[in-house]
Amino acid sequence: MSYVGDPIWGASNKAYKNFISIREGLAMLEIRFSLLRVKSVVALISLIIASPFVVAEENDDEAYFEEIVVTAERTAKNVMDTPMTITGFTEDMLKRFGIQDRDKLQILVPGLQFGETYDQVGNGTSLRGIGTRNAGIDHGDRSVATYIDGAYTIGVYGTAPGGGFDLERVEVARGPQGTLNGRNSIAGSINYIYKKPTQEWDVEIMAQANDYSQQRLNFAVGGPITDNLAFRVTGGLHEGDGYQENVGLGEDTNAPDEEYYAVQFRFQTDRFDSNIRYSQVRDQGIPISQVNLANLNTTDAQIELVGAYSVGNRPPFQLSLSDNTNYLYATQVPSGDPNCPIGVPFQRCGDIENKVALNRTGFEDSEAEMVNFYAEYAFNEDTTLRYTYSKNDVYQYVFRDGDYTTRVGTAADHSLSTDGGVPFIDRAYDLPYDYEEESHELLLTWQVNDKMNLIIGAFDYESEVQFQLTRWEYSHDFRFVDPDEAAAALDGAFGVPVTDCRSYIENVVGATFGLPITDAGDGSFWYCPGEYGVRGREVGDLRAIVPFGTGSLNETKAVFANVEYEINDSWAVSGGLRWLEDDKVQPPETFAGSFMFSFIGVPVVVGFQDGGFDQPESWDQIVGHVTVEYTTENNNMIYGRVSTGHKPGVFNFASPPVPGVPTVVEESTLTNYEAGVKGTYMDGRLQLAASAFFMDYDKMHLAAVQELSGGFTPDVYTDTPLAEYIAAIPDTEVYGVEIEYSYAFNDTTSVVGFYAYNDSEVGSHSSVISGSPDAEYELYNHLDFETGEETQSWYELPQDQTGNRLPSSPKHKFAASLLHEMGLSNGSKLNFMGTWTYQSEMYPTIGNVDLYEIDGYDRLDLSVTWIDPDETWSAQIYVNNALDEIGLNEFVASGGFGGQVFLGSPTNHREYGLILRWTPDL
Repeated sequence: MSYVGDPIWGASNKAYKNFISIREGLAMLEIRFSLLRVKSVVALISLIIASPFVVAEENDDEAYFEEIVVTAERTAKNVMDTPMTITGFTEDMLKRFGIQDRDKLQILVPGLQFGETYDQVGNGTSLRGIGTRNAGIDHGDRSVATYIDGAYTIGVYGTAPGGGFDLERVEVARGPQGTLNGRNSIAGSINYIYKKPTQEWDVEIMAQANDYSQQRLNFAVGGPITDNLAFRVTGGLHEGDGYQENVGLGEDTNAPDEEYYAVQFRFQTDRFDSNIRYSQVRDQGIPISQVNLANLNTTDAQIELVGAYSVGNRPPFQLSLSDNTNYLYATQVPSGDPNCPIGVPFQRCGDIENKVALNRTGFEDSEAEMVNFYAEYAFNEDTTLRYTYSKNDVYQYVFRDGDYTTRVGTAADHSLSTDGGVPFIDRAYDLPYDYEEESHELLLTWQVNDKMNLIIGAFDYESEVQFQLTRWEYSHDFRFVDPDEAAAALDGAFGVPVTDCRSYIENVVGATFGLPITDAGDGSFWYCPGEYGVRGREVGDLRAIVPFGTGSLNETKAVFANVEYEINDSWAVSGGLRWLEDDKVQPPETFAGSFMFSFIGVPVVVGFQDGGFDQPESWDQIVGHVTVEYTTENNNMIYGRVSTGHKPGVFNFASPPVPGVPTVVEESTLTNYEAGVKGTYMDGRLQLAASAFFMDYDKMHLAAVQELSGGFTPDVYTDTPLAEYIAAIPDTEVYGVEIEYSYAFNDTTSVVGFYAYNDSEVGSHSSVISGSPDAEYELYNHLDFETGEETQSWYELPQDQTGNRLPSSPKHKFAASLLHEMGLSNGSKLNFMGTWTYQSEMYPTIGNVDLYEIDGYDRLDLSVTWIDPDETWSAQIYVNNALDEIGLNEFVASGGFGGQVFLGSPTNHREYGLILRWTPDL
């Protein structure tokens, strides 16, 4: 449920005033955790170490729980025997829990949060609050690594099509995973592992329908071709109406139109095993939209302030009036309380809804092709050599409404709205994001003797990434002006002949005004719309006002070794080292953009290619881990682990370079200290994995407006001592406790879930908090550029954020699933399941502005599955989010004094559905 915010904003929570709410209870619990730093971690570790001896019993009892096998340490192990914090889901668990999307996976994994992905902004995928903000435009490496069949991928598109159909398991490992796995995963990793061909024939067909008029159909078939060769073919489609209701002129958004297939061939002998998998995914549906989360000022023709600036500290200087592009807008924003004050986000005024009011129907045309291959040869029972190859080509394209209103122009004048006859904004965004990547890995596994295992490997990865964003405008005054006709009308006006747009550029812009008209590759130049084939600049309809893009070339090389040694029946140690080198280039030709406008009545374009770094920058580092394990007499494990992670630096965009703005930002490092216990107790009825962790995160990358580094002062003509750039924040601390449990009441009834406490303290950092209601201002002395005389200008002061919490990091998070199996008289059975999850409040940025805090919420999912006596047919009826409580995965508060300032990414509303499965015994 959503909890109403501070009563300062006119909200209350009367329904809960007479008893202690979850929020209040956890607040009291939080007091006990407030000192969870080094000393308290030691105390918790002591408690964990002591606990097995308190409840330990012999574990040679009935196995109540399915074994979960993971490969986080590159060898197949039971998750309960793996000395790290990791959550695994088998194929049966994925089906029974109904894990088909990121929202469902997120609520079932400690520390995991997913942010917005289409715009490549926000925090992306986070674990324990560590994500990668603005990963697309800045080309920062992901803090949480994503793998498909063990192969690293820089993006998340196409990782689990078909709602995760035909997955063998999913593994989510927390903490640095860089020693043995792929690329730099400083905060953790998510690995999607698909089922492989076998020598047994099998078929599975799945059909699904829900109350959003969506249909999903998946199939998988596989079996032997010869005694050594087997195949597997998987495919499916997903289509229907949108999850997001659109009360505007456009269609409902977040509507699927997905097709995918995968083909695998596997060759096996006694010593040799190889598999090749080719997969293709394509989406042509309507993409999800961010949701406007504030009421708009529709009554004032001109305005000074919007957003939090209108309810917080007013700037001390005179603001010029601006035309209000929402003036006389007739449609109420549908996602929140219509009585919420202007400038206050909806989450401060009560519940929110995942609804939009858009006039434009967006569309997606994304495609991914991936090849995964491995070949493994066993020299003997103790030694194997494995080669893994992956190639992934992704073209992700999204076009969607960008003004978040449903206003359109009149038939007589496209620049005036139909609902008021006044100027307005009709905007859309064109968002391509392409990447090509290829990786190779060689891995030698050697069981030296009964006590020692050795892994040695080498890894190489290359990628080419291109981020683009184009702002389309439909209501500007020169949209339908023909550049050639407008230019020809000026023939002779400047004493030179003009017959079309090109001659206007050459004779007027170039010859008369002396402006650059050729692309020299190092600055700006003028040209005509349509000359470079930019979509949206076709003659007769000029919409693509501002295209902008950045690109990068990335390469990682690494060699690594890991050894496990069993000292005796009780004690074991393991350790590993990885040397890695990251090279990154931002080719200047990929750092480019343009701006279209009307120049003396003629539509023209000023393009620029002004940035990038054509020389590769290298970062090298040695990371590793040391783990100590103790096995009790009852075969339970107590472990301690220290691991380190590395993420390469990034580039700042300033061109020409600005003194005090580092051109190259330092690499990030993280050291994780972890201790835990994993075991089975109470005659095998209780399975428990508990851990405490402390992470020292140094050089966290963050783009912000802040003071220049190194004691530099700005140019004497600059009107502010601040600059916007990426800085590396030192010494951020993250700490917490995670407890995962499974308890069997009997053979047919059990409860599984987790509780996670996570807190953090940002290192020393001050910067301007975008849109802060507590903003303060100061005068700055500088020289006037035109007169050369001293003058003063107001600027917004940086705010100290030292000690604040990391974003996308709720302090409290838990889940509890009750499972019950009931046999029927005809031999069939019913499986009942109810899952209740909760996550507490979190902040969207390290600014920790209370006004923007994302409310905590809970969610209840219910399902019942019928399975026939032969386990050939099954039917599952499910309700996701049964109480229809909406939470926010992301919240964005823009700065400035105008525009659309509060946007968010809500979770889905309640969903009912039916899933049918047919798995014949062949």
